[in-house]
Amino acid sequence: MPGKRYKRKGGGAGGGEREEKKRKTDENTNNDGYTEIIKENSAFEEYYKTQSIIPVDEWSSFMSSLRQPLPVTFRITGTRTWSQGVLNCLEKRYFSELKDLVVEGEAISPPTPLPWYPNNLAWHVSLSRTTVRSSPLLSKFHSFLVKESNQGNISRQEAVSMIPPLLLGVEPRHYVLDMCAAPGSKTSQLIESLHYQDTLESSIPSGIVIANDADNSRCYTLVHQAKRLNSPCLIITNNDATQFPVLYYNNVDGKRVPLQYDRVLCDVPCSGDGTMRKNPTIWRSWNSSTPLSLHRLQLRLLMRGLELLKPGGRLVYSTCSMNPIEDEAVIAGALKLCNGSVELVDTSSLLPGLKRTNGVNTWKVLTKNGEWISSYKETPSNLLHTVHSSMFPPTALEADTYQLNRCIRIFPHQQDTGGFFVALLSKTSPLPWQVQPSNSGPTVKRPDELTGRHGFERKSRKQTYREDPYVFLPRTDSVVESISSYYNISSDSGITDQFLTRTLTGKKKTLYLTSPLVQEITKKNEKDCKIINTGVRVFARTESLDSACEYRITQEGIDTMLPYISNCTVRVTLSDVIALLKYPNPLLTELSADTQSLIESFGTKKPVIFVYSEASDETEGEDVRIASNIGTPIYLAGWIARKSVRLYVGHPDRYHYLAILGETPPETMSLETQSGHTHSTFFDEEGPVADDVSAREEGGGTEKEVKVLIEEEESNKRTLEQD
Repeated sequence: MPGKRYKRKGGGAGGGEREEKKRKTDENTNNDGYTEIIKENSAFEEYYKTQSIIPVDEWSSFMSSLRQPLPVTFRITGTRTWSQGVLNCLEKRYFSELKDLVVEGEAISPPTPLPWYPNNLAWHVSLSRTTVRSSPLLSKFHSFLVKESNQGNISRQEAVSMIPPLLLGVEPRHYVLDMCAAPGSKTSQLIESLHYQDTLESSIPSGIVIANDADNSRCYTLVHQAKRLNSPCLIITNNDATQFPVLYYNNVDGKRVPLQYDRVLCDVPCSGDGTMRKNPTIWRSWNSSTPLSLHRLQLRLLMRGLELLKPGGRLVYSTCSMNPIEDEAVIAGALKLCNGSVELVDTSSLLPGLKRTNGVNTWKVLTKNGEWISSYKETPSNLLHTVHSSMFPPTALEADTYQLNRCIRIFPHQQDTGGFFVALLSKTSPLPWQVQPSNSGPTVKRPDELTGRHGFERKSRKQTYREDPYVFLPRTDSVVESISSYYNISSDSGITDQFLTRTLTGKKKTLYLTSPLVQEITKKNEKDCKIINTGVRVFARTESLDSACEYRITQEGIDTMLPYISNCTVRVTLSDVIALLKYPNPLLTELSADTQSLIESFGTKKPVIFVYSEASDETEGEDVRIASNIGTPIYLAGWIARKSVRLYVGHPDRYHYLAILGETPPETMSLETQSGHTHSTFFDEEGPVADDVSAREEGGGTEKEVKVLIEEEESNKRTLEQD
């Protein structure tokens, strides 16, 4: 029949069609096998041109920057002394070698510190994967970054996402809530600020960080990211942040009181068009409807954070979106509901060196029908379920009061970053509906937008399973008494009441430690708040039947416990610590004579902490070469057998310490074979890019932790066989 097209049996395309498809696919595929994404979206350009958020004379630079890959930025993590040691190693051993480097005729830009990040602890690197492969020096630098990322000393993090925790100004005494915390990069910054003043004499601040996320699976990613900082002041929870429960604790007077937070981070889910440089698929998926769908959720999250914030406290609201419906509209909506009890903080003097733009007071709403409207009164009746009054700009009088110009907008072309929005708010007094009723006037009701009328509030999700219990041990428990006796922990220190285990019956294989406040909150709120994880793993049960102590200290627990123990440390020399780190079970005869003498006087079949510091080797000329690399003494959890010694230290930690000491790890100590996963490259080019998360975090948490425990159990067995 004329005009009818027939297909061959099987319905496949003809050979010519297949070749044409393959040709088009090959043309749009780069050398790494990823399909090239056309970085064009006329709807996106029309939308932001109409909003007039970008000055006309900057539009070309703005669009050009969006089409460029996002440079790599990373942050050095940890407490002040720990991070300084990593920074010293980077500057002395790597950055200095990259100055004036030329690869294939082109000068290589050395890493540069972010000018607005304190103490040079965040860096910007403009290197591609291809360039790294072309230079042995760059390959060496890249290898160090990968290994330190796997160990957790370096966190690959987008520059703009580092800003919210810095604006909060967290101090060791603060009670902090991170409402939407996963994957955990910002939470890590909050924990670091809480512990920034830690010393060898004090490692448990009085403050607390509660990191929450509504997604259960992401909570375990959060555990993996945040727990590497080993803070006894951290609680990870899994709750709907819009209905985050009020937690209770007993104050110094023994009175049960609600927990109010000094600082709240509200980094909300958003459309993410500020991340186009690292997530190029947004070029294809962007539309103007997504912000309309997210706006009320974002407003509810912000309002819940403000309710939980104490008067005088501060909250940061942030998104990686450039859309005013998700940014200034949410802030204006919250300020209107708060009626003078909350105000924007002027941040112009904070973070000097950060290029920024003020928030805007005017914008329009684009409906799903493609119609621009400037006020709620113009909204068609059939769209009232998707367009809400809080999406529109404030009146002139409200704009003068709200001062939305105090919000911060960051655009990609200003400082070679992603797009970002952040606002710092201060709660000057209780919210209107939080004021205690009096005879002077009627009680203010909680706004309808927050109470569930009109179907606005979601029902709480049912918990499908329960976490293992948190069992705190009394100081009179036999295990606690045994540990206190061996490690000479005084009952006056208070920490003998803060050990917990996760089992009600059987042998206690692991003991964790929390701060007093974390213990109080966990015990009083476990039924009302889903707690995923808390406590630092400080002691693990040994398998040696005739051990001097049934429990050995863990590597991750040393920093927390060190101020409270006094009789199980052995000082070693540089050559000894290198031997301990490089080899699984060095014989006692392979250590220095002084160390052998100390160990003989200490005794065998005992857990121990090996200590190395520069001061212990002042007389050894060979150790001068590493004097500038170590910011703090090195403490290593170990075991003394009859004829040998060993460390309970994972391979990533060994890599780190050997690098700090200027040593090359043995080839047999492979991160790939030991951890089962490593981030193959630190410098990604075009292609799929993970969320804002360090390389180490991408492997997930629970599986890796299990592998570490298995490795330790196997090491225990090898030690017993030697005994």
